[in-house]
Amino acid sequence: TLHRGVAREKTSQRRLAALRKHLTSRARILEVGVRDGSFGAAAAAEFEYVGIDRAPSVARAVRARGLEVYCSTVPNFVNTGPAFDAIALFHVFENMADPHDALSRMKDLLKPGGVLLLSTFDTEGLLYLITERRWMTQNFRTHLILYSRSALIELLEHSGFEIVSIGAELEYRDQRFLRHSVATRWPALMPVMRTLFRILPDPLLVPSGSIRIVAKRRVGSPVNFRAIPSVEPTHAR
Repeated sequence: TLHRGVAREKTSQRRLAALRKHLTSRARILEVGVRDGSFGAAAAAEFEYVGIDRAPSVARAVRARGLEVYCSTVPNFVNTGPAFDAIALFHVFENMADPHDALSRMKDLLKPGGVLLLSTFDTEGLLYLITERRWMTQNFRTHLILYSRSALIELLEHSGFEIVSIGAELEYRDQRFLRHSVATRWPALMPVMRTLFRILPDPLLVPSGSIRIVAKRRVGSPVNFRAIPSVEPTHAR
């Protein structure tokens, strides 16, 4: 339990570092999908943080940590303060049934030039392709849309965002989790991995099979989203 908490916190700090370079000291950050509140706790220590989550129990649990969190979805969220400087969502976008409307609403919530930090599965990534059959079977049980990198870039650009950076999403994992993963998928590698685990740090920074995109709200006249042709993801239900 201790290592799992440390891994989540270190991952949250890594994600916050990707935003920090684009923000001022008084920036407002909105997180969509707050999970266990680890990112919110890290962000609230430096910036003005607001979180939303569609699950009442999750919103209550994270609110109990002293964070400003509301039970809401992106389309229904009412911002009572200034426009946000950044919006972050980690493995939430693939659960949104209407990505065009979601991005349109997030664009409205951002200041011109505001930053969007998004991570989701990358169906064009090497790790995903190596284990495609297993990942597809698993992810389609719990997610609505799986995006290819090219489709996601096109969708963001058509929705009024400029891509700033694209890269693999690296996350910290504790060794107990990694040992279980290796033993389940590649049991023949366990003798070698046991030796490696003795010298590797715990938790360990590893690729997660996901993509991390930083994009900025494009400055200019509003975009007519209804006139934009639908961008099809590579793998949709």
